[in-house]
Amino acid sequence: MNLPILTRILVLLGLNSIPALGWFGVGWSEGTLLAVYWCESIMLVALVSARIVLHRTKTRTAGHWRVHTQLMDKHGNPVAPPKPGPNRFLASYVGVMIPFLLVQGLVLGGLLVMLPGMDGMADTAVNRHDVLRGVIGMAGFLVLGFLMDIPRIGEKPFAWIRTMSQHAQGRLLVFQFSILIGLPLMSFTDQPRLFFSVFVILKTWLDFSIYLPSLEPKEAPKWLCRLMDKIPGPAGAETRPGGFAAFWRRDIAEQQELAALDERRMEVDAEASP
Repeated sequence: MNLPILTRILVLLGLNSIPALGWFGVGWSEGTLLAVYWCESIMLVALVSARIVLHRTKTRTAGHWRVHTQLMDKHGNPVAPPKPGPNRFLASYVGVMIPFLLVQGLVLGGLLVMLPGMDGMADTAVNRHDVLRGVIGMAGFLVLGFLMDIPRIGEKPFAWIRTMSQHAQGRLLVFQFSILIGLPLMSFTDQPRLFFSVFVILKTWLDFSIYLPSLEPKEAPKWLCRLMDKIPGPAGAETRPGGFAAFWRRDIAEQQELAALDERRMEVDAEASP
């Protein structure tokens, strides 16, 4: 393992040790833990957005000029993507993350206000001093990771920043799961801390999973092909030529082609682009 990756892993270890020690060692409440994680999500979105801007400025790779999600109309039908522009990737990222964080904050805030007033739930109250200490510690490691990326950010491919943004989105979904399932579950179980202990471990594993090799088989598993081929398509839809296996191969080929196009350097001045 090379030194930069080892250093990054140590930073992640320090980042995740703060909520782990607070939860397992100090005895943070459920409200304190979730408040710290929500604040971490805000800082993460801001720092990933800053990386996107710096990476676009340094590399001018074409991936920054297009939207990477399929846009839908109000009826759920796909619509044509907007014209290429220098901030399309950034806009698509913050356009998902910021509304998600705002709604998440409202839901979390409402639950954390109501739960301590319920019978037997007083221990879930947020401890502001613990939250402040936790946020300051995590901010230090997040900023350290950001500063470590800056010197060589112009040498990194677009796939690097795309993976980082996808990883941040995955973390936010895991956190959302803990809010919607974990807090209500506390009212009906005798071991409410068990769920959040699993969440802390899962979130830590998710942070380190970015350094694990991705599994993208070129051929679809046979069992999956048999299952998908038995599922009828929508009424009026054309039959997939070659079945699900051929669809899988075509999709892999399209993704590889798009990935190659994303790495092209844009020659048009970014400020002059729409």
